[in-house]
Amino acid sequence: MLLKQFLCLAVLTSIMAIGATIAFTGPEDVNGNPCTPGITPSCIIGPANGAPIYEVFSLSITSPSTPGGLWTVSVDTDYGATIPAGATSIPEYTYLQTSIMFGIGDVLFAWNGKDYGLVLTPHDGYAAGDLYVANTFQTSATVLENGGVPSDEVPRPTINVLLGAGGMLAGAGAITVTANPGADGVTNGLYTITDSFNAPANFLSSAFTVYDSSYACANGYLTGTNGNGFTEAAASPEPGSWLLIFPGLVLLGVARLRKRRA
Repeated sequence: MLLKQFLCLAVLTSIMAIGATIAFTGPEDVNGNPCTPGITPSCIIGPANGAPIYEVFSLSITSPSTPGGLWTVSVDTDYGATIPAGATSIPEYTYLQTSIMFGIGDVLFAWNGKDYGLVLTPHDGYAAGDLYVANTFQTSATVLENGGVPSDEVPRPTINVLLGAGGMLAGAGAITVTANPGADGVTNGLYTITDSFNAPANFLSSAFTVYDSSYACANGYLTGTNGNGFTEAAASPEPGSWLLIFPGLVLLGVARLRKRRA
């Protein structure tokens, strides 16, 4: 009986350690409609015919399992340059055949009347992996035209791709990148980019919208809205607390065993 009670406690502890996850799938075509990579002609906006393509296939957001814990965002995507193993920042990439350098889009959140950005490639004084809050987003037209790209070459000028300059740090984070074995880059992404980061209390606890792009010109774009947000994790004992609780459970078990033998 005691063993069963202990196993039940272990199972409940495992359940408590799992954060909630909200997933979004993509990509979208030029009109913002879902498209099928490799089938829908307007799905790929950018170089094709053997050249690198840019798709964001999916994005997931996982809330902390305990108050004050780390958030996790994972992006299944292609990219126009090789992302080296062990990368902690997504490298910049040359726009077409020019000398203009741009990076992957930020993971952007519109929530609670503010604009947040999870930075994957450093820009405007922002460090890769960290979460920032600012008052504006940069559209693809803003980013590309500031880099010297003619306005008539911007395929999706109004789509949000980067956080605007002048924001404040909202939470430190770190990036890990995994190359997906067997991925063809057309029906599934070549890379999974994962960012684990701190965020303000009650982050995304109400309706929010997320934007993500595999490139600054809004190629491989994904967007999604969740009308409920996340429920903040309930308080549970920290790992150090279990070291104090566990001896008490052992003593309780010994006491019960002695009572049965008496």
